[in-house]
Amino acid sequence: MKKINVTIVEKTILLFFNSFNNVKFLRGFTNYIYEFENNNCQYILRLSSNMHRNIELVQAELNWLIHLNKNKTNVYVPIYSNNNSLTEVVNPSSNEKLIGVVFKKVIGNHLKGNYLSSAIIEKFGQSVGRLHKNSSNYDYTKEKHQRFTLFQSDFNNMRNTVLPIKYLLDDKKMQKKINELELYSKFLSTSNSNFGLIHGDLQASNLLLKDGEIFLIDFDDCSINWFSYDIVIALTGAYYWYGNKINRENYISFLISFLNGYSLEHTFDKNWLKHFNYFLSLRRISLYLHFIRRVNFDNAPKNILSYLSCEKKSILSDEPLINIDFSTLTL
Repeated sequence: MKKINVTIVEKTILLFFNSFNNVKFLRGFTNYIYEFENNNCQYILRLSSNMHRNIELVQAELNWLIHLNKNKTNVYVPIYSNNNSLTEVVNPSSNEKLIGVVFKKVIGNHLKGNYLSSAIIEKFGQSVGRLHKNSSNYDYTKEKHQRFTLFQSDFNNMRNTVLPIKYLLDDKKMQKKINELELYSKFLSTSNSNFGLIHGDLQASNLLLKDGEIFLIDFDDCSINWFSYDIVIALTGAYYWYGNKINRENYISFLISFLNGYSLEHTFDKNWLKHFNYFLSLRRISLYLHFIRRVNFDNAPKNILSYLSCEKKSILSDEPLINIDFSTLTL
């Protein structure tokens, strides 16, 4: 994704503040992310194409964040604009609109391997437990446009995406696998205590350590799903923290510490452990889909194409992402 014209960026910031300085481009893929300062405070500007999310979906995300912040969940706080709105729309072209949102930046360290300890992992679990507790008492159905479920977003996109059959989606076996996963979900129970809005992307880059507390950022992928899916996403992130040293014992130790912290805020029903391998399959396909969206198949390196081919085979053969039978664990 290319950077946006600086005039558009500055115009958007001025809809929130009358002055600013030190604008810095951070990254861009599905969104354009910038950092800037106002009165010695740091802020994050996120610009999203209306082709990625419509304004009602963005508003639903921000309304939830306001609720979470009011209930003392450690999250990025969205800022109201000069027009007393959480979103502002700019038009860089006749074919596209950009939805601008500003967050007050949390100054902290990303949660990397050198910060990991059982105490920090418990704090991580506690932050997610508080998130789910405050999600369980939030009525997401009141929104004009509710956030998507996983099958409404990622997997429907998979069904409708045309890519080289050698690697991907226009493939009856992959379609069958998606349908099987969706069918399984229909037999899972849903209640306020186990189902609702989740973060959806609890990886290291979306976690900040500040004063011994874990802050959760980047809710762009928030969706309606089972809370256990969020926990499994956090668990898969352990691979990136431990690197090549990851093993069965690391995963189990991580999960125990995480759930110890989680249970301080929200009850975890251990019966959900038997569904963890199912949620891992969901996560694996979801990550696969996000990865292929970044690939230019016309000139992709051979190692990338080889990875995609191997990953597809693993998905279709039900090779577990984490080789643990969670239903047998005693926590």
